[in-house]
Amino acid sequence: MRYSLTAALLGLTLAVFIMYLLRRDQLYLREAMFWLATAVVAMLFAFMPASVDWLGEMAGVAYAPALVLAMVCVVLTVKSLLADVAQTQLRREVRRLNQRVALMDVERQTARDQRAASDQ
Repeated sequence: MRYSLTAALLGLTLAVFIMYLLRRDQLYLREAMFWLATAVVAMLFAFMPASVDWLGEMAGVAYAPALVLAMVCVVLTVKSLLADVAQTQLRREVRRLNQRVALMDVERQTARDQRAASDQ
Protein backbone atom coordinates (compact mmCIF):
# COMPACT_ATOMS: atom_id res chain seq x y z
CA MET A 1 0.00 0.00 0.00
CA ARG A 2 2.83 2.39 0.82
CA TYR A 3 4.36 1.89 -2.65
CA SER A 4 1.04 2.69 -4.29
CA LEU A 5 0.62 5.89 -2.33
CA THR A 6 4.17 7.03 -3.10
CA ALA A 7 3.82 6.27 -6.82
CA ALA A 8 0.43 8.00 -6.97
CA LEU A 9 1.81 11.10 -5.24
CA LEU A 10 4.79 11.19 -7.57
CA GLY A 11 2.54 10.90 -10.61
CA LEU A 12 0.18 13.58 -9.33
CA THR A 13 3.08 15.90 -8.45
CA LEU A 14 4.56 15.43 -11.91
CA ALA A 15 1.20 16.18 -13.55
CA VAL A 16 0.71 19.34 -11.48
CA PHE A 17 4.25 20.53 -12.23
CA ILE A 18 3.78 19.92 -15.97
CA MET A 19 0.52 21.87 -15.93
CA TYR A 20 2.31 24.70 -14.10
CA LEU A 21 5.07 24.82 -16.74
CA LEU A 22 2.51 24.66 -19.53
CA ARG A 23 0.46 27.47 -18.03
CA ARG A 24 3.54 29.69 -17.65
CA ASP A 25 4.40 29.00 -21.32
CA GLN A 26 7.69 27.35 -20.39
CA LEU A 27 6.79 24.07 -22.06
CA TYR A 28 5.13 23.45 -25.39
CA LEU A 29 1.96 21.42 -25.53
CA ARG A 30 3.62 18.69 -27.61
CA GLU A 31 6.24 18.00 -24.94
CA ALA A 32 3.72 18.46 -22.14
CA MET A 33 1.55 15.69 -23.60
CA PHE A 34 4.45 13.22 -23.33
CA TRP A 35 5.12 14.12 -19.71
CA LEU A 36 1.43 14.10 -18.79
CA ALA A 37 1.13 10.63 -20.34
CA THR A 38 4.11 9.58 -18.22
CA ALA A 39 2.39 10.90 -15.09
CA VAL A 40 -0.85 9.07 -16.00
CA VAL A 41 1.03 5.79 -16.51
CA ALA A 42 2.76 6.23 -13.14
CA MET A 43 -0.61 6.79 -11.46
CA LEU A 44 -2.12 3.79 -13.26
CA PHE A 45 0.68 1.56 -12.02
CA ALA A 46 0.15 3.01 -8.54
CA PHE A 47 -3.58 2.31 -8.46
CA MET A 48 -3.26 -1.07 -10.20
CA PRO A 49 0.03 -2.61 -8.99
CA ALA A 50 -1.10 -6.02 -10.24
CA SER A 51 -0.75 -4.64 -13.77
CA VAL A 52 3.02 -4.50 -13.27
CA ASP A 53 3.03 -8.20 -12.37
CA TRP A 54 0.77 -9.00 -15.32
CA LEU A 55 3.04 -7.06 -17.67
CA GLY A 56 6.10 -8.90 -16.35
CA GLU A 57 4.35 -12.23 -16.73
CA MET A 58 3.34 -11.44 -20.32
CA ALA A 59 6.92 -10.46 -21.15
CA GLY A 60 8.34 -13.52 -19.41
CA VAL A 61 10.31 -11.52 -16.86
CA ALA A 62 10.80 -13.03 -13.41
CA TYR A 63 10.96 -9.70 -11.56
CA ALA A 64 8.34 -7.39 -13.05
CA PRO A 65 9.61 -4.09 -11.57
CA ALA A 66 12.88 -4.64 -13.45
CA LEU A 67 10.87 -4.68 -16.69
CA VAL A 68 9.27 -1.36 -15.75
CA LEU A 69 12.68 0.16 -15.07
CA ALA A 70 14.01 -1.16 -18.38
CA MET A 71 11.00 0.30 -20.22
CA VAL A 72 11.52 3.65 -18.49
CA CYS A 73 15.18 3.66 -19.55
CA VAL A 74 14.26 2.94 -23.17
CA VAL A 75 11.52 5.59 -23.25
CA LEU A 76 13.76 8.26 -21.74
CA THR A 77 16.60 7.35 -24.11
CA VAL A 78 14.28 7.74 -27.10
CA LYS A 79 12.95 11.01 -25.67
CA SER A 80 16.51 12.29 -25.27
CA LEU A 81 17.37 11.28 -28.83
CA LEU A 82 14.30 13.09 -30.17
CA ALA A 83 15.23 16.19 -28.17
CA ASP A 84 18.72 16.12 -29.70
CA VAL A 85 17.23 15.83 -33.20
CA ALA A 86 14.96 18.82 -32.54
CA GLN A 87 17.86 20.83 -31.14
CA THR A 88 19.99 20.03 -34.18
CA GLN A 89 17.20 21.19 -36.50
CA LEU A 90 16.84 24.44 -34.55
CA ARG A 91 20.58 25.08 -34.65
CA ARG A 92 20.62 24.46 -38.40
CA GLU A 93 17.73 26.87 -38.91
CA VAL A 94 19.37 29.56 -36.75
CA ARG A 95 22.62 29.20 -38.68
CA ARG A 96 20.76 29.56 -42.02
CA LEU A 97 18.86 32.59 -40.76
CA ASN A 98 22.11 34.19 -39.59
CA GLN A 99 23.62 33.61 -43.02
CA ARG A 100 20.59 35.18 -44.73
CA VAL A 101 20.73 38.22 -42.47
CA ALA A 102 24.47 38.59 -43.15
CA LEU A 103 23.85 38.43 -46.92
CA MET A 104 21.06 41.00 -46.65
CA ASP A 105 23.37 43.31 -44.67
CA VAL A 106 26.08 42.99 -47.32
CA GLU A 107 23.58 43.68 -50.12
CA ARG A 108 22.20 46.70 -48.27
CA GLN A 109 25.68 48.07 -47.61
CA THR A 110 26.65 47.51 -51.27
CA ALA A 111 23.52 49.32 -52.46
CA ARG A 112 24.21 52.19 -50.05
CA ASP A 113 27.81 52.45 -51.29
CA GLN A 114 26.66 52.45 -54.92
CA ARG A 115 24.14 55.25 -54.23
CA ALA A 116 26.78 57.27 -52.46
CA ALA A 117 29.20 56.81 -55.35
CA SER A 118 26.61 57.81 -57.96
CA ASP A 119 25.62 60.91 -55.97
CA GLN A 120 29.18 62.22 -56.05
